[in-house]
Amino acid sequence: MKKIHEKSVCCRGKVQRFGGRRRQCTICWKTWRVWKKRRGRDRTRTNSELFERFLKHSIGSSVGRSNGSKSESRSMERQVERSRDFFIRNTSWPQIPKASELILIADAKIIRIKCVWYTIHCMLLRGLGDTDAVVLPPVIIQGIENQENWRTALNTIPKRESERIRAVVSDGHVGIINFAKGHFWIIQRCHFHLLSAIQHRRSRRHTARFPAEGMEIWTQVKIVLETYSQEETTSALKKISLMSLTTTSRELRSILRGFVKNYRHFRSYINYPNLNLPITSNTAESFIGRISELLHRLRGLSSCSSLEKWIEALTKYKKQIKCNGFNQPN
Repeated sequence: MKKIHEKSVCCRGKVQRFGGRRRQCTICWKTWRVWKKRRGRDRTRTNSELFERFLKHSIGSSVGRSNGSKSESRSMERQVERSRDFFIRNTSWPQIPKASELILIADAKIIRIKCVWYTIHCMLLRGLGDTDAVVLPPVIIQGIENQENWRTALNTIPKRESERIRAVVSDGHVGIINFAKGHFWIIQRCHFHLLSAIQHRRSRRHTARFPAEGMEIWTQVKIVLETYSQEETTSALKKISLMSLTTTSRELRSILRGFVKNYRHFRSYINYPNLNLPITSNTAESFIGRISELLHRLRGLSSCSSLEKWIEALTKYKKQIKCNGFNQPN
């Protein structure tokens, strides 16, 4: 069999060894290196310390530490990103509670990256006897918060855990409510979101336009939300129904009619005391607050993939959020 030897690129001549990793052309005597080594200084070993210090506010943002130099700022960003990627590779997702019955707390945050809207669906699971809720992997979907996206996000919950969920706590988005009804989950709607919506339309402060109406609505709504007496609840609902007809605010009429229609969803913590349900979705709001704070410190993101990495790293770092049941303050 005829042997085919390597020829030099320059003269197509015979190649001979010239030291360890160098070769030489026998015609023009030009030499070159094979198995070229990466040029520049060796990279330092990466660990997760820099990323953890960044989340703990031990170090500031790269823009603040670079003294206005763009090249230095980008170099610092890459260092934090390499540390973040190392943390993601070597840290597992939080363990889901092993309790026989679980409570789901859900909320969402909408952000915009390069004129494209994305929704971060945040979901947490808490055992009945636990005081901490475990953060599930957030689901990021292009588009605004809607029913279809919530169905997609909630379907990512593993089937074994989904079958153990007894109740869901949320702000009352139609996507979450319809999914919960389809799975026969108990629904507990957030008190804070309701009171805040009413306060924005009819404030009870004496400096507002309609302080008397605002105080009356607030009083009757609080009775429905907190009283254990069915008679007092029925009486307060009748007064709220009447006020929904007489108020001049179109938005407030819609809010009050919806509250009267679905008031049982706000009183699940009373009807099911053994579940120790929280009356607000503050647990999910707290995690969303951490996301907002992180995005503010990053001064924006360039792509959805970068967002996914930062959210994954934050979730694996935070792991759990305090959730104390219906004694949780609004």
